[in-house]
Amino acid sequence: MGCSEQAIQKLEGSAQGTTYHISYWSELPVDGKDIEASITNEFDAIDKTLSNYRPDSIIERFNSTENTVSQEVGNEIVSLVRIAQTVHRASQGCYDLTIKPLFELWGFRGDELTIPNESAILKTLTQIGMEKLK
Repeated sequence: MGCSEQAIQKLEGSAQGTTYHISYWSELPVDGKDIEASITNEFDAIDKTLSNYRPDSIIERFNSTENTVSQEVGNEIVSLVRIAQTVHRASQGCYDLTIKPLFELWGFRGDELTIPNESAILKTLTQIGMEKLK
């Protein structure tokens, strides 16, 4: 490699409960710290909007509201919900964005699976359904 050639740069870290590995190369010199800061900022913005592990995220505040009052959630979430509605229709209802109450009922968020009784399942089923999103 010649003295003026830029090497492949690698970044890695944690985000959204998993890890990321990014490799990049630039013909022109770039500030790796600026790139790393931009990546961190982008992941932080995504996390603040879509994390289901952060009670202060926009999506979790939306999910925790149990009423029919309109909420402002931003263009990203509106766009994702529209995509989810398309996938819901294409999958003939197999994909359902509103599944979270069942997910929590069965204990998938914790360390232990909980098998709910039939009445709890039936009650929870009344809380889900893509048709409930407007």
